[in-house]
Amino acid sequence: MKARESVDYLLLGALADGPKHGYEILQFLERHFGPAWYVGNSQLYTVLKRLERKGLVCSEVRSQENRPAKRVFSLTAGGRSAFQGWLGKPVQHIRDMRIEFIAKLFFARHMETLRLHRLIDAQQAILHKASERIASRLEKEQDAFARIVLSSKLHMAKGWTTWLQDSAGPYTETFGGSNHG
Repeated sequence: MKARESVDYLLLGALADGPKHGYEILQFLERHFGPAWYVGNSQLYTVLKRLERKGLVCSEVRSQENRPAKRVFSLTAGGRSAFQGWLGKPVQHIRDMRIEFIAKLFFARHMETLRLHRLIDAQQAILHKASERIASRLEKEQDAFARIVLSSKLHMAKGWTTWLQDSAGPYTETFGGSNHG
């Protein structure tokens, strides 16, 4: 997934629990994603405007006593649907596991338990296929540098697979029996 689209879904997720103004969204992102996913002030408002043009969020200006008015953003039905759709799809590239898939696990409380387990299973299947594909290429590769690159990718795919089994799977059990959505 393109980084731009990932940020879109991250902001939709930040609004999934209810309306927020820009500073609250930035605080939410800093608190939960810290240095792993930085969204600057100007990027935040650029993305929010784009999401509003797409009909995924709406905003209203709220006045405050003795303070400047603030713009508050909320998910639309279309935004909630888009967020749920993104949330239930595994990432296609190993490089997207580190940030995008981790973000999906963070937002897992917005998923039905069965759907979350399906996401984990689908992600494991993608990683397994990637491992097989990379191992096949590695067997045939003659160039030393290409071999080291492929070996690195293979180890990452296998490492993420192990992590899904050892850590992400048990994490999903913390939502056991829940039926959020």
